[in-house]
Amino acid sequence: MLNKEEIFFNRLYLILYLILSFVTFIIIIETYYKNKNTKKIQLLLLNFFCIIYIFLFGLRDVNVGVDTKYSILYFTGKVSVNSLSDVKDLGIYFISIITKKISSNVSFFLCIMASIFIIPLNIFIKKININNTLVLFFFFVSFFFFRNMGMNTIRQGVAVSFFLLGIFYYFKNKKIITSILFILAFLNHASIIIAILILIVSRYIYNIRFSYYVYIITTIISITNINIVNFLSKVPVINILVQDRLESYYTENAMEVYRVGFRPDFWLFNTLFAIIGYYVNKKVKDIYYTQIYVTYLCLSSFFFLMFSGAFSDRFGVLSWILIPLLILPLTNKDLNKKINYLNIFMIFILCFSLFLVFNLK
Repeated sequence: MLNKEEIFFNRLYLILYLILSFVTFIIIIETYYKNKNTKKIQLLLLNFFCIIYIFLFGLRDVNVGVDTKYSILYFTGKVSVNSLSDVKDLGIYFISIITKKISSNVSFFLCIMASIFIIPLNIFIKKININNTLVLFFFFVSFFFFRNMGMNTIRQGVAVSFFLLGIFYYFKNKKIITSILFILAFLNHASIIIAILILIVSRYIYNIRFSYYVYIITTIISITNINIVNFLSKVPVINILVQDRLESYYTENAMEVYRVGFRPDFWLFNTLFAIIGYYVNKKVKDIYYTQIYVTYLCLSSFFFLMFSGAFSDRFGVLSWILIPLLILPLTNKDLNKKINYLNIFMIFILCFSLFLVFNLK
């Protein structure tokens, strides 16, 4: 049962999304049918909507989002820290300490967290797709993980934004800044280490069929509902995450409140974009796109293995954040001519429909 603060927030969020959708649709018509250059207006609109979303997430009531009350614990001082070893996510701890020195207002802290979530994403979008920035932002906002990271799992949202920006510099072979961004991502949410490691390993997967085999095998394993925590606890680096978080996802209480076991809904969702990525990858023939696609397949495979525990969607996010990048090439006018059955308008309708499905329950 939603409280009145959450109902009010959801209405505002829906209204804002509908406005963003309308503006994006107009931009698509101007760009793809009237062949107008909308680069500058898209940049202005991107910045405008990013600011609006920062305030929407930042000025929300503390009762909006189940995890919000946990995110402000360090800021409000309700949790005493005797040693840094007691802190799970150092990132939000230091942000809380620094922010509190400026203001003790909770809304100020939430605005800072929202800014750290949105701004790196804004920079990433501008760097990776300079011509259709608003359209790419629309892709991100359309998926349910964006709302959840902005108002609930904000620590993971911050980690994801740093990770995405890190991907750009990783492909540019900027090792120092890539390392800094990946470390910042890890400090804010340890689970991002899975995405980082798989991204790096994917560079050395030369045969894409290997990823398909892994996808199929993990699907079969997930159907059998095998608990893999014991195995993961023996894998270096990953075992830190297991001891820190995963074990709590397999407690009796967690298993009672969350649907566990094979999730055909999640599997079909990920497979849909795996199929789209397959066709796009055959057309674009770009080594960076292929690496993103392989990373997506491997992260999806890891996600399937997590079906046996509670809160598996928190690992699903690691693959979902790459979906906008999988459909990004469809904003290319030349590619739209090659794939006339999977063009920008169909993707727009798909994204809009998925938003309505997951937000109008």
